Amino acid sequence: MTTQYGLGKEAPSSMDCWQGGLLFLVPSMSAPYAKTVLIVEDDQIAREGLETVLKRSGFMPIAVPDAEQAEQLFKNGLSPDIVLLDMILPKYDGWHFFARRQKDHRLSSCPVIVMTGLSIASEEWARSLGAVALLRKPLDVETLVGTIRHHVQAEEQSA
Repeated sequence: MTTQYGLGKEAPSSMDCWQGGLLFLVPSMSAPYAKTVLIVEDDQIAREGLETVLKRSGFMPIAVPDAEQAEQLFKNGLSPDIVLLDMILPKYDGWHFFARRQKDHRLSSCPVIVMTGLSIASEEWARSLGAVALLRKPLDVETLVGTIRHHVQAEEQSA
């Protein structure tokens, strides 16, 4: 069974959305509004863990294993409230995502939080790429949820 969000799971007031052979649940207009978090993480266990934590925290997570699939979702109309981006990904990594983000308004309109285990990573480095924050792996759940909430609220206030 595929572990992508939506397969084999029920969600009231949602509609199914096929993308690249993967089924995602997208909130319908009648569903209570939950902030959408796009998770870009290649490690399946970490991706599933992030989905679980974020669902339990009241978010609507959508998870993909690489930045190419994330970009495709944006092209197909997904407009998440924030992106959690792992930097070390197969074939199309976080650096490629940020490079494409500078050229595509659909990508640049959404704040990005970098998640990495790179020891040399710093807040300044993440911001220089265009991220709003840096989270170090292994992730602390309270810090993760607090950082997402902070930046989603900041986006709402600036809009």
